[in-house]
Amino acid sequence: MHPKPLQAVAVARAYGAHPLGALVAAGYLTWDDVDVVAERIVAPKSYALDDFTTSELLAEATKRLKRLELAGEPT
Repeated sequence: MHPKPLQAVAVARAYGAHPLGALVAAGYLTWDDVDVVAERIVAPKSYALDDFTTSELLAEATKRLKRLELAGEPT
């Protein structure tokens, strides 16, 4: 008898293991399924201020100041 998915996840977390491994061990997923998910998860790119033009930075600052003013927060 296989554990229910929530049970497998709970046991994995209780032992400090990753839940996906528990779902594979319980037969709900394969390692190929996990690999496909991992390929689709991409960390967002980090940007530095130098990546933006002065105009882009001013436009973003203006947008944020307007949002604060509309919310009634001091600028």
